[in-house]
Amino acid sequence: MGGFTIIEPPDSWGWDVDKVLSEKSNKIIMGLIIEIKIPDINVNKREQLENDDEYEFFKMIEWTKEYRDRYKVIDRRHLSRVLEEQKLSSSGITDTETVKLGKILNLDIIVLRMIYENSKATKVLKVDTGEVLLFKTYKSETEEEWIYYGTDDFMDYYYNRNLITNVDQGIIKVWIKEKIKQVAKNKILQMIKDKNKELLNNKEMVDAFVQKKLDYAIILKELDCINNKLRSIKEVVYNDEGKIIEDKDFTKRKMEQVLPDTMESILLRKVCK
Repeated sequence: MGGFTIIEPPDSWGWDVDKVLSEKSNKIIMGLIIEIKIPDINVNKREQLENDDEYEFFKMIEWTKEYRDRYKVIDRRHLSRVLEEQKLSSSGITDTETVKLGKILNLDIIVLRMIYENSKATKVLKVDTGEVLLFKTYKSETEEEWIYYGTDDFMDYYYNRNLITNVDQGIIKVWIKEKIKQVAKNKILQMIKDKNKELLNNKEMVDAFVQKKLDYAIILKELDCINNKLRSIKEVVYNDEGKIIEDKDFTKRKMEQVLPDTMESILLRKVCK
């Protein structure tokens, strides 16, 4: 299987937790609490954010046998049930309450992951002493001007509210961002590591994720709000360091009808107001 090099999974918040615990030799029993601090978020989006971050954390543990042997993680839903029994809320839980929960469950470590509108934070607490081993904030991938409008199994979708141009009656140009989910990246990298034959036959995809480190694309779309059509005009593809790896020109493309219940139909509804 020559032609490419298997790489380790991309850095993520889970690896930051591992770094502060790497000196410990004994097996560590830990609990994970994910707290969403985004006001008025709908139930489906809340669950998706929780599941994405939980999946990303577990991929760090499952990547090698060494990590699987080092950590035992108590199910997040079990922690939620204990919180309810103790009349505690994961929303705004204090360090003292977190440590109390850890002692009830005989945990060594509690990892508290907080998700805000434009940032995320990770706190690692040592249960027996209450010591904060890590507190780190992360700038959100989505800057304020990028408005989230949908998701699928592979990507999250945003449009830039500051880059919407009225070209003609009912014709609008808008820049969108298609951001590959970390869980999707991890899944593809794991498939490569496992030498999945079907995936390895797609050399373009393997090269994109292993060599080019594909991360997101910025695309200029032209929308026909009256006739429910759109086309892509330009696409710029970036790697995980923010460097351009492809610059595509689609100016000769024609408008195509937008199908219902697609990301394109959601974009039209959001932008063609």
